Amino acid sequence: MEEIQKSRMDALAHALWAYNTAQLSTLLAGLRELPDIEYVRLFDVDKRNITVTGLAENEPATRRLVRHFEVMYTVPNSNKPPIMVGHLEVGANLDNAYSRLMSKAMLILLTQTLKTLLVAIAMLLIVHHFVGHPLVTIAQLSQQFGADSIRARIDLNRKPGREPDEFDQLVATLNRTRERISAHFEQLDAAQKELNIYREQLEILVQDRTTELAIKVTELEAERAEQRRLFDQLQEANQHLLQAEKMASIGQLAAGVAHEINNPIGFVTSNIGSLGRYFADLDEMLKAYEAAEPDLSKPTTSQLIQRKKQEYDLKFIREDIPNLIKESSDGLHRVTRIVQDLKDFARIGEVTMAPADLHECITSTLNVVRNEIRYKAEVQLNFGTLPLVPCIAPQINQVLLNLLVNAAQAIENRGTITITTGVNALMAWVTVADSGAGIAPENLSRIFDPFFTTKPVGTGTGLGLSVSYSIVRKHQGLLEVDSTVGVGTTFRLSLPRVQDAQSMADIAPEITTTSQAVTAS
Repeated sequence: MEEIQKSRMDALAHALWAYNTAQLSTLLAGLRELPDIEYVRLFDVDKRNITVTGLAENEPATRRLVRHFEVMYTVPNSNKPPIMVGHLEVGANLDNAYSRLMSKAMLILLTQTLKTLLVAIAMLLIVHHFVGHPLVTIAQLSQQFGADSIRARIDLNRKPGREPDEFDQLVATLNRTRERISAHFEQLDAAQKELNIYREQLEILVQDRTTELAIKVTELEAERAEQRRLFDQLQEANQHLLQAEKMASIGQLAAGVAHEINNPIGFVTSNIGSLGRYFADLDEMLKAYEAAEPDLSKPTTSQLIQRKKQEYDLKFIREDIPNLIKESSDGLHRVTRIVQDLKDFARIGEVTMAPADLHECITSTLNVVRNEIRYKAEVQLNFGTLPLVPCIAPQINQVLLNLLVNAAQAIENRGTITITTGVNALMAWVTVADSGAGIAPENLSRIFDPFFTTKPVGTGTGLGLSVSYSIVRKHQGLLEVDSTVGVGTTFRLSLPRVQDAQSMADIAPEITTTSQAVTAS
């Protein structure tokens, strides 16, 4: 293409300017003869086809490179710029060019491959002579490395007087490595022997420790069995202690209970005597009626009957008999209730958890301690609305009895005992407040200790509050105290509305030696 532009364009411009068709055909034929030129087409300024060489009219161009040139005519001996007189379109066949390029490329590639192969063979021979042989020798000698031949040195068997090279340095390094490895092997052998000794000693020590452990396990099992036996004894002792404290409370109340029973028994006895006399009078009256029955029509008989009615006061007898029967029935009912409450309070070993009415527990306990309280204090009841609370009712009765007796004993002359009940989201509670002397601050922290008491000798056992606290704790409840000297004391008993069955698995009371923390006002 460059050859067309440089050598032929000027002649083509002159011929086109002169519009010499013969010269144009000659020039285009000459262009067509150039290598790889497939066709040549000439257009005028308006791109109208003038002539074409090598391509049929309107033949589509395929696999060819098409270039367009502007045909510029320069006017001789003029300074005017070149004038475009037409356009030249040249199409080159790429297949021929590609074929020549591929032939040249294959020739160059074959030549370079041959050169590279020759160089590689030469390098391989050199490397084999100067590198491969020493490396093979070193590798063969290195295969001798082992626990038995680690001390053997590597020798290349070089000629004497030869300058040392890199392989000599490598062999020297390997020999030094052999020496260090040999030293490490010796250390490992010594460590292995020492380890075997330690292993034997450890086996002996483990065997001794295993024997000692087996002995300890046997001793622990025996100790555990002994602890279980002692715990059972403690549980039994605690049960006996609880019952003993309950019996002591009953013993303290025995006189009052006897008085409570004696009063209704006394007037029942008196009423029975009166009923006996009434029956004798009525019997005489009936006999008089029977004797006078044949002579009822006589006036004297009627007068006799009237005189007998006045003598035996029959009208009064008829009015008094129902009253005597009612009083006797009430008295016997009181005796029955007192005896039943006392029996409920004195029940032994009952540990069944069941819903209970705390108001009934309070009323039952008040019936038992009525005579202990009536001469010391007035009892005020402020009952709220309580749900049934899961508990062991006889044990809660014992707690209430201890609190009520302590409240009565704390009042020197005449006072008030106020019992209040209530409930919150978690607990049902009962408070027993007295107007007694109060508890000294230094004693508040000890009132739940076993055998601690501020009462005179013979008045108390010192176990009432301790046992009460233990019972409440076993019920997952709280027993709190608030006291002010000279004002009075308030005990608050709180029981959960819902009991955890697992925590009540062992509900048997036990005596705790841990003091309950309390707050004094």
